[in-house]
Amino acid sequence: MASTEDAATPAASTENAVREAAAALYDAIVAAQDEGYRVEWPANAAGLQSIAVSETAKVSEKAKAGAAAVKPGDEPPAVA
Repeated sequence: MASTEDAATPAASTENAVREAAAALYDAIVAAQDEGYRVEWPANAAGLQSIAVSETAKVSEKAKAGAAAVKPGDEPPAVA
């Protein structure tokens, strides 16, 4: 829903900030779900402070596979 406010007004600025944050949150949640995380949506804005993000078997398996690829004595790459 587009705002009828002038883009320079505080109300439009606040609306744009919320829309940008919502889009960023959407992108982050979709990326997490693609990785195998389960994300529980809050019922209201206050719930965002305690949003539930849980690992699924897919995430655990990826972590185990990554850990198995590192052998004892392997050195991490040097940082220049």
